[in-house]
Amino acid sequence: MPLAGSFINGTNETENFAFNIFSLPGGNNSILKVTATDGFNTQIIYSEQFSIPDRNPEVFIELLSNTSIFSTEDFIVIRGF
Repeated sequence: MPLAGSFINGTNETENFAFNIFSLPGGNNSILKVTATDGFNTQIIYSEQFSIPDRNPEVFIELLSNTSIFSTEDFIVIRGF
């Protein structure tokens, strides 16, 4: 579910953006904070509250190849994220 919006850049042209909210954890009281700066001036705005449905975590195991073969006596260290 992308969240879309627009803003006016420094040359008064409207620019659009999209953000995939499914990359965020689920929650009923979610708020986006947007910070914009030109290096001197800074503006911060907050979105209205919105809900993101809960979802199951995604698990990844790193550093094992698809062709790895191990025996029952092997000690294997895996790293997940």
